[in-house]
Amino acid sequence: MTALPPRTDSPSIARSCGEFIAHILKAIRTPIARPSPHASIDVPSEEVRTVRAMFRDEQVGEVVHRRIVIDQVVVHDASSGQSAEPST
Repeated sequence: MTALPPRTDSPSIARSCGEFIAHILKAIRTPIARPSPHASIDVPSEEVRTVRAMFRDEQVGEVVHRRIVIDQVVVHDASSGQSAEPST
């Protein structure tokens, strides 16, 4: 008669797979919490001005390399306490 190996306290693979699938099914069934439409979102107001835009195309064989450079100035609202900062 063959002796059975000692039983460990860890769960079987079938049980672990079942728990994994149960977690996935629970996540699928749980509704997504949506923010209230009356919740206020504090978005700082800013003004974006495009100062200059440069476009350059260069063709090498069948490949076209296009470079686009856009210079912008972002002006934040004075009440937010932030200063204007250039964005390149």
